[in-house]
Amino acid sequence: MRQNENLDIEIEYTGHICEDNAESYRIIHNSPHYRIGYGTTTVGENLFSFFVEVTLTLFNERPRVNIQTLEKDLMIIKELHRRGYTLNCHDDACISAELIVSPQKIKSEYEDVKTLIEDILAKNY
Repeated sequence: MRQNENLDIEIEYTGHICEDNAESYRIIHNSPHYRIGYGTTTVGENLFSFFVEVTLTLFNERPRVNIQTLEKDLMIIKELHRRGYTLNCHDDACISAELIVSPQKIKSEYEDVKTLIEDILAKNY
């Protein structure tokens, strides 16, 4: 592990793992509705790609479907897409959004995206 001087977040490097696309991941924020994490992916010998990932649970009030929550989720998804996040859907009714960032930007991106999500979820429509 290496501590980046500009971050309070530890970055785990996976370069010692001899697998293609080796990845390390750590959850920074976890709630029933969403989680935010960061990680690294090995892209070559001593080369790493850093990312921030947001995962939204679309139906966290199962079996009830809450239309207002889904509308807020759509707003979050649109904002993440606008910020350059790559979107993926999963079988467990989750959508993940991933953004490649420099290691120096992980903390600020986490703070920005957490504020964005919390602001949208707090709004009453």
